[in-house]
Amino acid sequence: MRKQFNSFNSIDKEPWLAVILSSLLPGCGQIYAGDKKRGLGILLISQISLIVSLWSIFSPSGNALLGLLLMISYGIISILSLFDAHRCARIINSTDFERLRTSNKDPWFAVFLSNIIPGLGHAYQGNWLFAVVFGALAFGINRLNVENSFLLLFLSLALIALFVVCPFHAYISSPIRRGSSKKFVLGICSMSVLASLIFNSSNIKEYVAESRYIPSESMLPTLKVNDRLLVDKLTYRFSKVKRGDIILFNPIPALQEQNYRDAFIKRVIGLPGETIEVKGGKVYINGTILKETYINEQPEYEMPQIKVPPKSYYVFGDNRNNAYDSHYWGPVSEDYVIGRAAKIFWPANRIRPIR
Repeated sequence: MRKQFNSFNSIDKEPWLAVILSSLLPGCGQIYAGDKKRGLGILLISQISLIVSLWSIFSPSGNALLGLLLMISYGIISILSLFDAHRCARIINSTDFERLRTSNKDPWFAVFLSNIIPGLGHAYQGNWLFAVVFGALAFGINRLNVENSFLLLFLSLALIALFVVCPFHAYISSPIRRGSSKKFVLGICSMSVLASLIFNSSNIKEYVAESRYIPSESMLPTLKVNDRLLVDKLTYRFSKVKRGDIILFNPIPALQEQNYRDAFIKRVIGLPGETIEVKGGKVYINGTILKETYINEQPEYEMPQIKVPPKSYYVFGDNRNNAYDSHYWGPVSEDYVIGRAAKIFWPANRIRPIR
């Protein structure tokens, strides 16, 4: 039989709810637990660390290594905040409430576990049927490999719904509930999923930025072998590719036919609709010589005048005479562009914006 309990007095707080709130935003759990100064301090420090780290990583004048260190610091603060939030809630609770809380299966701990792995909260409660059902659903959806975009969207939405429904069900099916309304619990579960989607590392890699390394000498002297780069994927969502940008792109069909599968990195020389020609050691754009300060030697080859197709780019390697680039295999459609090479972040003596 399910039992409903309210807090024994107005200051009793749920430690595991405090943990969940701090997992959404460091410091929120401490504020919920009543320690507002501590919570606001953690919130301020963590957000400053996050903002400065993002600025350092993405800004042309920022230090990428400092940004990475601050990002690590933000992660450490976030983890420590979870333990601290639990402690802040626990130490203010009445003895009777803590005795009740620790003598039964904690419904908010079940929610916390379900946010990690669907079904884990039900297993903690001993509800093995739903533990198996939710666990199997999550495993099955994750293992399905589909290419149809509509079906992929449907499965993604189903997985998101599962991560809301599972912790919500773990709470409402708990043998012990302590006064939280179903709307409040559903709101917390939804916010947890939203936060995980925003900060999910795969989403950041897909839509914001990722790291790459240089495997060849085709971009010397600008990029050296084993340079680690930060590739910015946001810029081209709001602006066009510019001449001089160094872009990362997937192999175009002509390269795929030669069994190339790894991404290429080259400098944009010709823009859509322009004519490009290489003769006498010079690159001509619409009949005008292109000034290039980033190459060590002039091209020793000739390329007849070519018009760049719409929504496409001609790309060359900075190591002009030792680069496999557009003068061999043609233009790169914008559909294949992954992002813009923004910064070298490793090795330490090579940290710099890429121009």
